[in-house]
Amino acid sequence: MDTTTYKKRIVTTRAPAPSLIRNPYFLLPILVIMAGGSALAVMAHLDRPSLTRAREHLTGGNVAKGLAQLVQLVELEDSLPAAKLLGEIYYHGRGVPPDLAAALHYLEPVAMRGDLAAQKIVAAIYHDGGGGVEPNRIQALVFLKKAAAQGDAASQFLLGKIYHEGTEVGRKDDDAVQYLTAAADHAVEPVPEAAALLGRMYFHGDGVERSPTLALAYLEQAEGLEDPDVFRILGKLYHDGSHIGRDYLRAASYFTQAAALGDREAEAMLGIMRYHGQGMDQDFETALPALRTGASLGLPACQALLAALILEGAEGPPDFDTARDLAHAAAGAGDPLGLALLGRMYCYGLGVAADPGTGVRLLERAADAEAVPALALLGRLYYSGEFVAKNRDLALPLLRKAAEAGEETSRSILENHRVVEAQEERERRAEFARQEKAAREEEEREQLAVEVRLRREQELRAREEALERHRRAFESRRMELQNGN
Repeated sequence: MDTTTYKKRIVTTRAPAPSLIRNPYFLLPILVIMAGGSALAVMAHLDRPSLTRAREHLTGGNVAKGLAQLVQLVELEDSLPAAKLLGEIYYHGRGVPPDLAAALHYLEPVAMRGDLAAQKIVAAIYHDGGGGVEPNRIQALVFLKKAAAQGDAASQFLLGKIYHEGTEVGRKDDDAVQYLTAAADHAVEPVPEAAALLGRMYFHGDGVERSPTLALAYLEQAEGLEDPDVFRILGKLYHDGSHIGRDYLRAASYFTQAAALGDREAEAMLGIMRYHGQGMDQDFETALPALRTGASLGLPACQALLAALILEGAEGPPDFDTARDLAHAAAGAGDPLGLALLGRMYCYGLGVAADPGTGVRLLERAADAEAVPALALLGRLYYSGEFVAKNRDLALPLLRKAAEAGEETSRSILENHRVVEAQEERERRAEFARQEKAAREEEEREQLAVEVRLRREQELRAREEALERHRRAFESRRMELQNGN
């Protein structure tokens, strides 16, 4: 059943039942009884229709007689196999022009009694309509659910797709995930299209909580579809590496398969990997055409990298106007490298009027996103005091992050800083030693002065005490003399 047809509107109708008046088996017993005979006796001698003889007539080319016998079996015996065969003949147009109304008339009772194949055809007729049958999405879903409840993976997939798209019955994410998961994980006939849709949902967080792990599991089930979208997303998962481990070689393999199927975004991703040397040799010249492709698609990462190459003169003298436009577009989308490049251009007036304040603010936004060029340039500005107040406490952490990412200028600055810092440390230690010595000498002088003062105080007290003793002795003698007189 074509899944694309499930986007149409659906309404119910019924085909008129074939007339029983033309059925000799319906009229004959009445005529015989009216004549006074036994209907059973007469009918026993007739060549009664059977499903086997009807099939023989159909395969032998006598379609009209085969159909007549099938109709008689349905009307006389309520034969479900005959009704199913009639419905399939009219639905597929085998030996007769297709007649959806007749197919629906015969197949719906069979479907209501639990026949899976009939349920699927009836669902398709109600969903798509045509041939005298108006679409009826409600009835289509009724029979799709019956088929899905019997474990039919294709019906589960279609139900999940309908509920996910929400164009016919309103979007129902929980139902979509339930049916799509059942179809993708089906034990007998898993539906790779269901796995692909689930993988995209989990990758984008579309109707479900984003899960790179589940996205990877389902998309790998869908690899056999040769779907460039599946290959591209798998490449992104391995390129980013969140929760699953980064693997540039596998990412490049998936991007290459998607690009071979005409996926231009995958081609652009290969350009990004070539620019950075991720899983392949770094080659700016080879990366350029792919980055141009990505930039034309409006991919911010490609716009930023292309701007960087143009500023570096990869295609001749720098074209500041083109680089500015590309960097501005990338920065507008929040791309960290785009912000860093635009910040640099504003700081130094490259393709724009110089505005260091705006440039520094852009660099700070890019540095917050760990863009290495921004970390390096902003670190240098704070280290040197260019455009900003000199602040090495801010500069050094920025430079260290850039150096750890392989930025050579930052490494050189840090190495020079270590030399200067070592010299400054030696000077600080020498100054500390000098100050410490001066402090000790001052302390010694103060201690000596204290000792001298104490000795003088002791001598003074000793003299005072001696004088006091002499005074008392004199007074005692005087008193003795007075008493003697």
